[in-house]
This record gives sequence, structure tokens and C-alpha cells, in this order.
Amino acid sequence: MSSTPRARKQTPRKNRVHSAFAVVAVLVGMLTMGLAGLRLLNMSLEQRLTRLNETIENYQEIELDLKNNLASLLSPARVYSVASAKMGMVNETSVTVVSVAAPKPSVSVASLPVEARRGLGELALSMIFRKEAHAQD
Repeated sequence: MSSTPRARKQTPRKNRVHSAFAVVAVLVGMLTMGLAGLRLLNMSLEQRLTRLNETIENYQEIELDLKNNLASLLSPARVYSVASAKMGMVNETSVTVVSVAAPKPSVSVASLPVEARRGLGELALSMIFRKEAHAQD
């Protein structure tokens, strides 16, 4: 009967070693799967970043082409040739500029009393836009 207790004492130790090995193996397996998942995610994001960079480069090339096209369309030589060929405009040597003085308003809105200014809302708005507008402004 003395051999039986020895066998019983060795069996739990073997089970402990096997269970500890199994736990370590499962942990290593889970870590490996986690690393593989992170690697796949990294590759996916890397591909997406590469596609975005290619798209940005394509749009930058398109923008450069459009800027060059706009510069050629706005060049003075082209504007002159289109104006003379398609619209029949000619270059005059003597140009006369006529300027007409605008009449001064007889009463300014600021000098009117507050009661009189209330009815002049349209006049006050029209006084704002007295300056001549240009396409370059």
C-alpha cells in the first residue's frame, strides 16, 4: 500500500505541469493571433494611406494643369487675339476718357434729425453704394 500514496502524489504534480503548459500555450497562441491581427490591420491601413497619397498626387497634378490653363486663358496676348478675331475689336491709338461729375446730394442723411432718417431707409442704403465698382475690386 505504500506504493499507492506515491503514485497519488506524483499524479497531481504531472497534472499541474500539464495544466500550466496548456495555459502558457493558450496565452502564447492568443498573443500570436493578436499580433497577426494587428499586422493585418497595419497592412490594410498602409494600403489605404498609399491610395490616399496617390489620390492627392493626382489632384495636385490636375490643379497644376488647371492653373496653367487659367494662366494661358488670362494672358494678355490671348485676350487681345480673341477680342480682335472673334469680337471685331480694334486697338485705337487715340482714346478719349470722359468723366462725369456726380451731383452732390443737397442734404446728407447724417444732418437730418432722427425722425426724418427713419423714412429714408432706402436713401441711406443707396448712399452706401455711391462708389463705382470695378471687376478688379
